[in-house]
Amino acid sequence: MHNVIRAHGVRILKPFVSLCFIMLAVLCGLSRYGLHYSHWEDVLAGFLVGMTVALYVVSGISEINTINISGVSVLSSSTRR
Repeated sequence: MHNVIRAHGVRILKPFVSLCFIMLAVLCGLSRYGLHYSHWEDVLAGFLVGMTVALYVVSGISEINTINISGVSVLSSSTRR
């Protein structure tokens, strides 16, 4: 997102959106426990599974800096300036 939109106020957008999604997930888990739809162990296990998948995806994306297409190295959007 930061590389696509060229504006001065966009630097805060990515952390803000990430924090919103994390808070939404926590509130969803707490509401499921509070309404007796799930046990606290289930909510904790779901949170841990979600964090594991998120960390795996982020680590995989951060490893990719270039894409090779037919022997031509093309910079990904994360490395463009």
